[in-house]
Amino acid sequence: MKPSPRIILGAVASAAVLLTFLFTTNFFSKNDSSYLLLTSEENRFNLKFFIQENDRDTINTLLAKLNIPQDVQDGVRFQLDSTSSARLAFITPIKANLKLTDKTVSLSGETSIPAISNQLDIVKIKVPKTTNLAIFAPNLGRFVKARLNVPENISGWFDRNLDSSQGSYLVLYGSNADFSLIFKNSQISFEEPKNIKNSSGEPIYKEETGSDANFHLLQIPSIDPQNQSPQTLTFFTLGDYLVMSSSPDAAKVFIGSQKESDSIEFPKSQNTPKASMVMEYLNTDDNPAPELLAEFLLQNWQGTSRPKSKLAGSLKNIQDATFTLKAQAFSGLINLK
Repeated sequence: MKPSPRIILGAVASAAVLLTFLFTTNFFSKNDSSYLLLTSEENRFNLKFFIQENDRDTINTLLAKLNIPQDVQDGVRFQLDSTSSARLAFITPIKANLKLTDKTVSLSGETSIPAISNQLDIVKIKVPKTTNLAIFAPNLGRFVKARLNVPENISGWFDRNLDSSQGSYLVLYGSNADFSLIFKNSQISFEEPKNIKNSSGEPIYKEETGSDANFHLLQIPSIDPQNQSPQTLTFFTLGDYLVMSSSPDAAKVFIGSQKESDSIEFPKSQNTPKASMVMEYLNTDDNPAPELLAEFLLQNWQGTSRPKSKLAGSLKNIQDATFTLKAQAFSGLINLK
């Protein structure tokens, strides 16, 4: 059975939120380790810390390094977009056991209800050396669409053609947080957008032939209300995959990475042949994560206890992070700078 886009969007959102806070489920059993508990009430979520006394100094150090006020341990309240909220609320409460050092956070647990119903075969792919975030999961097209300004007259086309229950990859890279969505859909058709015009009466679609690929260009309004220039989404074929990049330049960078010897392989783990979701975050001195990446990741965040801007600032102090979901079991590791 294909997992619904609502399930995927909720699962991706929950992983992103838990990683952002450092910490993402054996329910309510007696436990001597520190843990986090995520609960929901009327589409609002509460993330609460339960820290053992022997971890108290360590958690205080971690929060200080991330410029997070100590009173966050009293709990954090937040909201997500309606689609993500519906699924995340369905699988709460979620408990994550923590192992803490002054520079690392390790988390693990099991959900009582699978966030994503099936595990998928993961094939390693090459991604640009400037990659800061990479995600593997089914149907990531809806997750990306929620972060674009897609007009109503093309919205249905996106829903039908970006679907990929076999597994998809989302890669964010470069100083502008460019992205590429990599997925399989042999039935995609560009006939519909060929007949759609923008508010100025101009076609939103055109095709270009490049030296490395044929590009299908689709113009949509920018997500930034201050930017009057349209965003040109760029589709092209790469082996068995279809790729949608955030711009023609982003497409060329991704194509070039397939030939470069210093490109990165994702996922980097050798022990992840199957998974429901894999997420890797990189933020090194040579390749710092831009603020625009946090904007993309947290776009639908509506925190009532901690503003999005402060969360984005905390991400800068994380050097790398991984999160893996296999059916009901999840694990993650966060390394601070």
